[in-house]
Amino acid sequence: HRHLGQAVAAQELDVAHGAGADFRSGSAVALYLRPEDRVVGGASAGDPLHCTGTVRHIEFLGGNCLAEVAVEGLDGQALQIQYSLNQMDEFGVREGAAVSFALRSDRLRVFAAGAAA
Repeated sequence: HRHLGQAVAAQELDVAHGAGADFRSGSAVALYLRPEDRVVGGASAGDPLHCTGTVRHIEFLGGNCLAEVAVEGLDGQALQIQYSLNQMDEFGVREGAAVSFALRSDRLRVFAAGAAA
């Protein structure tokens, strides 16, 4: 399978970026997205931004939850992924579980590394 960093480096993605940003290949960047900006059902390893990771912690918020997921290839950086209670049951989301999802490239925002979002 491919890691997120490899997928980003290997492909050109249509993403929004901060005003005046000009990124060259190999530039250090920070990616920002909302916890709901992912695809969980039907995400396949062939998706350009396919990710796999391990659920570290779950915060329940009524009918939804935020799962903190340690993603392979992100050097320990975790992502907050939003799941409905039904999705948690359907996809086996629990602490310590492996999860698979894809990020929505149309919702990613790119900034120079170290820049304020």
